[in-house]
This record gives sequence, structure tokens and C-alpha cells, in this order.
Amino acid sequence: MKESVDKRPQCNITTANVCVEHKDMKKIKDSEIKRFHCNNATINVSVQHRTIKKICTGPGTLWTNVMDFDKCEVKSCVLERNLSKSKECEAILLESNHLGRPTLPRLKEQIWVLVSHESPFTFLGAARNKIWRRAFNWIFSYQKNSDIFFPWGKIVAKEKRTEKNYDTIFDMKNRTAVWLASNCRTQSKREKYVDIMRKIIDIDIYGKCGNFKCKNIVRKNDPNDVCRDQKSKQYKFYLSFENALCPDYITEKVFLFYQYDRPIIPVVRGISNAKEFLPKNTYVDASEFDNATHLAHYLKELGNDRKKYIAMLQEKDKFTVETLENVFQKAMCSLCKKLHSSTFDEKCVDTINWHSQRFNTCRVPVDLL
Repeated sequence: MKESVDKRPQCNITTANVCVEHKDMKKIKDSEIKRFHCNNATINVSVQHRTIKKICTGPGTLWTNVMDFDKCEVKSCVLERNLSKSKECEAILLESNHLGRPTLPRLKEQIWVLVSHESPFTFLGAARNKIWRRAFNWIFSYQKNSDIFFPWGKIVAKEKRTEKNYDTIFDMKNRTAVWLASNCRTQSKREKYVDIMRKIIDIDIYGKCGNFKCKNIVRKNDPNDVCRDQKSKQYKFYLSFENALCPDYITEKVFLFYQYDRPIIPVVRGISNAKEFLPKNTYVDASEFDNATHLAHYLKELGNDRKKYIAMLQEKDKFTVETLENVFQKAMCSLCKKLHSSTFDEKCVDTINWHSQRFNTCRVPVDLL
């Protein structure tokens, strides 16, 4: 499989002294790399004996302002957002998209954690830089087999359902499908997939990839934006197509449409194990169809079947989604507990091998025609 266009992570030296420009990476000597890498045989696990674990976060680590360890099972951790105090920390969290040449000291008694929210096709820079190859001990990501599992969202059952007139909701919908997208050249070839579907059903495209714009969208990932509320009422289906076809890679795009009773059915394409994340009969899975044409014909049929469509909406309305802040809270609680664990993991992650393994599990798009 060929790699996508190289999108090297951007260095952010204004928020923390953690990196310099990538052009300087070539100047790093092997002796410097060796000093920076961790070593399975020399990791000092004496941090287990400290009562309070301090966790330092680097630039790009989101939602740290809402973290409250008092809500955790193990509460004896504190968060430090200033990397200049890294020598005081038991754990260092660094975001994969903010890695350049390291300037932090690599202390043997520390656990370094790589935070990665992106697919293997987006995260390429750090894996290619030998300085980072054996710098990390743990992985903090959306993959289920990560040391710390941090998905883009989590579907949960509602405590109480809202009464709705589903016939009225159905009658208000005058368009078939909507797609909100800004990345128009992707590994998944979702842009070509949508073009094929548009030959059969009407699909309105909002954002950089289309001719429509949402004036009332506040932020890219804002769950409260008026735009999503409006489109959920007007359209029958939302196309939640990922930029890569990789296991466990399901982003906030789909979860946002399970929030606030939005009356629209998501259509997912990208993840091969959607049923592990989304409730049955609440979404349409593109992987169950041979190609884009077959999916489009099915959506046309489903969208015209009042009884069947309403039944899906009713099933979907049994669920809601936890906020990303809450999901992050739980992930950080897991990290705190792991730092206090009696079975302390002393491994060093080979990021090149780790990236290659993730990369090789992704699928080549063969479902266009």
C-alpha cells in the first residue's frame, strides 16, 4: 500500500519548549538519539512508590482544562501543563502531531506517553524520525489495544427518552443525504465514493469539498452548532465517511449525530468493526455493500420507506453519546491508575514498527465500483 501525501507534524514552540523545526532533525547525532531513547533494562520503576503522580502534557493535548482526578477511582494524580517542569513529572504526554526535535531531558524514571488521535495516514512524521523511535513507553490512542484507550466518543443508553412525532419529523425531510467535509483528497477516496453516489441520490456537500457552507457552525468539532441541528431536520442521512479505512478509526463525525436527539441516520464508511462502537439498527454500514452504487440504491429505498426509516430513528433515539471531555476524563483516570499499578509496564515502544503495524491493517478502497 502506498503512503498518502506526507503531512509532517507542525512544530509549536510558542506553547511549549518541546520541539524545533523539522529541518534540524537531520542534524541529530546517533549519540544524542541513544541518550534520548528509553531502555527496557534501565527504566527506573521507583515512581510507583511516590504517593502523588504528576502528569505533564505537551502542546496539542486537548481537554486537559476539564480534567478532574477527584472523579477517578484512583485520585492521587495531578496535571501539569507546563513542560518546563517536566523533571518533576512521573509521566510525559506528547501529541503525535506536535513532535519535532526534542529538547526535554529524557529521565530514566519517567514514563513517556505518545498521544495519537489520527489515522496512520495522517500521523507519519514522528514515525519517520529516528530520534522518537524508542522514546515512548505507552500509547494513548483510539485503538482498542492501546495502553490507554481513548476513543473519539462512546455511545450510551439514555436514562429517559424524549417524546416525538416521528411522522412529522419524516415529513419535514426534503433532501436525501448531507456530507460535511474539508479534506477532499483522502486515502479512503471518500470524495470519489460520494461522486458515484450522487449519480443516484441527491447529496449536498458542505465545507471545502462542496458548494454549500454552514454559516452557524461555531467550531469544527462543536457538538452544539446550529448547522448540524438544521441539517438533521432537513436530511434523512448523514454521510460519516472517514479519511482512512482503518480498524477502530471512527471519529467524532458520527458521534456528534447521536447527540441532542438529532433526527438523522448516520451512514458510516471507514471502520471495519462499526458494530463494536455503534448500536445495531441505528446506522447504515457502507461495508455491507459491494460498492457505492449499491449503497446509494439502498439509501434511496430506505429513505422512501416511512415505516422502516422511522423505526431506525426510534431505535437511535434510545441512545446518546458521552462528550469528548468525559471520554478524555476516563482515559486520564486509566492513565493515573496505570501509573499506580503494581504490575508496572516497563516496555519501550518502537514507533516505526508500531506505525507499520497500524498502517498494514488499513484497507485499500475497493468498493468504489
